[in-house]
Amino acid sequence: MRKKPPSFTPIALITGWRFERLAIPHLQRGGLAKAPRYTIPSSPTTTRAAGALLKDLMAINLKSTGQLAAAGVKLLVYGAAGAGKTSLIPTLPNPVVLSAEGGLLSIAGADLPFIEISSMEALREAYEWLMKSDEAKAFQSVAIDSISEIAEVVLNHEKKTNKDPRAAYGAMQEQMADVIRAFRDLPGRHVLMTAKLEKTQDEMGRVLYSPSMPGNKTGQSLPYFFDEVLALRVEKDGEGNTQRALMCDSDGTRSRADGAGGLGAKRHGSSPRRSTTRLHQA
Repeated sequence: MRKKPPSFTPIALITGWRFERLAIPHLQRGGLAKAPRYTIPSSPTTTRAAGALLKDLMAINLKSTGQLAAAGVKLLVYGAAGAGKTSLIPTLPNPVVLSAEGGLLSIAGADLPFIEISSMEALREAYEWLMKSDEAKAFQSVAIDSISEIAEVVLNHEKKTNKDPRAAYGAMQEQMADVIRAFRDLPGRHVLMTAKLEKTQDEMGRVLYSPSMPGNKTGQSLPYFFDEVLALRVEKDGEGNTQRALMCDSDGTRSRADGAGGLGAKRHGSSPRRSTTRLHQA
């Protein structure tokens, strides 16, 4: 016995002074099926409703790309342990730090305010404070050190509530996408997130470098959330002196992005302040 097709979802369209329900085709074994049309006679109530609906449909909120700079620059900086990712934070304009690693000793002399993130509850409270507190409005920048460690906090939380490890990783990936979007979209602030470095090999045997996150999908999608994805490299110059640089052009082995198109040159001195300044001037 053939099953009864599911009910149709009505879409109300204004046609003169009437509402009309249009059938939404859906796929069945026998092809596309259509539901019958019907009309509702006009009345003062339906006329007012039609006018209100038309007004809502026409209320398109056009914005200008010239206003985007006011929202702040959103950066991801990733690098190896000890490369100096945390030491970049004091170069941000008036920052507050969300620390999940407990490794802020390198910037102790900068005397920056910070919030320790050791649980999901602490993460939620920090976000609420940043969004609603008058005290938080004084800060121009928010630094999350590191997003890799935040993901571990979320994963540990999910492992306690999910007996199936695969379900825990899936829930962590969904939550991290929401967390990254929420903090990235903090209005009117520059946002810097740091991440650990992960090394992998491709089918040609080349060593590739990318931001490290628990779960392959999370790490692969991370660069797509940001205006700028910068690799922090530590190298020796011709005289053997250690040099640090933020790499904003790809050499084929490192994930990077200059989505705003304002950095141009291949490498810049290791200071996010320069990146935010250049992008606002671009």
